[in-house]
Amino acid sequence: MGEKEEAAPVLLQCLESGRVDVICSILSQMSEFRLQIQYKMAAVAENQADFHAQVDKVCCNEGTLLHKAVGLDAPDSVAALLSGGVNPCVQNSDGKTAYQCCKSENVRLSFVREALQSITMNK
Repeated sequence: MGEKEEAAPVLLQCLESGRVDVICSILSQMSEFRLQIQYKMAAVAENQADFHAQVDKVCCNEGTLLHKAVGLDAPDSVAALLSGGVNPCVQNSDGKTAYQCCKSENVRLSFVREALQSITMNK
């Protein structure tokens, strides 16, 4: 994926086709690029903002990519997005977070597992 290419449409297509492997790969590449330029201090804040601008924006009727994954009842995609660094606190046009839109226990458990894993990794 090129530096200036928009990630959201590609990630949205991956969600709809159930390609969790590609979602993980794209988010990993975006994170690696973000880490590579951390050594260039002036560009760090801009790149961090660009990553979140691409993955956390409202990009479909459901809301964000995470909202879409929840709407598709895709716990693996939800886990991939969360572990890839998307913001679970972004609200859709109805003022709801992706977690508040959960309809299945499996998707809710994906949120809980990723939160617990994040807490464990930060200790």
